[in-house]
Amino acid sequence: MLHCSNCVDSHGYCAACRKLETVSANDESIAHLLALLPDVGERGILKSVKHGGISILLYLGFTRGEIVVVDKGYNVLSNRKLSIWEIIKIKLGGVPR
Repeated sequence: MLHCSNCVDSHGYCAACRKLETVSANDESIAHLLALLPDVGERGILKSVKHGGISILLYLGFTRGEIVVVDKGYNVLSNRKLSIWEIIKIKLGGVPR
């Protein structure tokens, strides 16, 4: 589901997702977002970005991945699991769709 169709390019990539940066699970700025992903393990990669009125948290584990998008009030706009192929692509430098 696209939440910011005005910033999605012709290949389906969101401008916000292109700006995702690796963060620590102990980072206070993502505490509210991390609470929305209770199954996130200690091992894995967390990436986050705030863009316009939304915040995105991406979790990449060894075989599991998930992405959550919330508005300024931390209302969930999207929360979906990533396929193994999406995880591999993102780990190799790709951008989630």
